[in-house]
Amino acid sequence: MNAAADAISPSTETQEFLTRKHKLLIDGQWVDSASGDTITVEDPATEQTIGEVAIGGAEDIDRAVAAARKALKGEWAKLTSYDRSRLIWRLADELEASLNLATELE
Repeated sequence: MNAAADAISPSTETQEFLTRKHKLLIDGQWVDSASGDTITVEDPATEQTIGEVAIGGAEDIDRAVAAARKALKGEWAKLTSYDRSRLIWRLADELEASLNLATELE
């Protein structure tokens, strides 16, 4: 460990994010991996455990691809380009609102 790494203290929002078990987003739902396997994530500066993330396997990939195909042929295909752009801008706004969290995680 070094002094610079010790001096950094993540915000409450980031600490809360890190304490959650992170699942896979498949078909609009946060789900455990089919195998139930996870990986422990460590802070490279301190070697402390900072999170746990589900490990996606072949079955999870198949489920995600099937869900994406279903979505592409479903609601998304029926939207006008204007409505699609509004959704994409909304996503951009959500990402921007989470910028501080993403920066701290990086």
